[in-house]
Amino acid sequence: MDGMEMAKRIRGMEDIKQPIIIFVTGYEKYVYDAFDVGAFQYLLKPIDEGRFAEIFRRAAQQAGQGKRVLMVQYGNTGKTIPLSDIYYMESQNHKIAVHMKDGILEYYVKMSDLEEELQGQFCRVHKGYLVNLSYVDEYNKTEVTLTNGDKLLISKYKYEDFVKAYLRFMK
Repeated sequence: MDGMEMAKRIRGMEDIKQPIIIFVTGYEKYVYDAFDVGAFQYLLKPIDEGRFAEIFRRAAQQAGQGKRVLMVQYGNTGKTIPLSDIYYMESQNHKIAVHMKDGILEYYVKMSDLEEELQGQFCRVHKGYLVNLSYVDEYNKTEVTLTNGDKLLISKYKYEDFVKAYLRFMK
């Protein structure tokens, strides 16, 4: 069985989570068949290492979209919140208020633990705020405005790290 036949079989399995398929081959003639099986990319040998790394980075990003979650435990209840639903988190009286698309949830956790767990997609802009970089609309040296209209203070000590994190995230 060749790679194209294997891809057709995988796509025919409706009861499994569908993988991202990347073909790496020396045969240019099958490139149009790759569209029929929903391939993410079709790479011809010899492979350029930079292009290969970029395609795998994009594939990993696509595979992870909407999949990363925050596990929250409050009272006797556990909840899974997709990171894509969270605008920012705010420290309030030893609790964290998670500001989401559908409201606010409060629970006990250390902001520093969240900052470490969510680095890459979230950035601490102030001792009291951890911002989802996906929802940054604009910023200046004193505040960040989110796409939902909320404005949060940026600490002068955190500003440079925020800008670096945001530029890395946007790349």
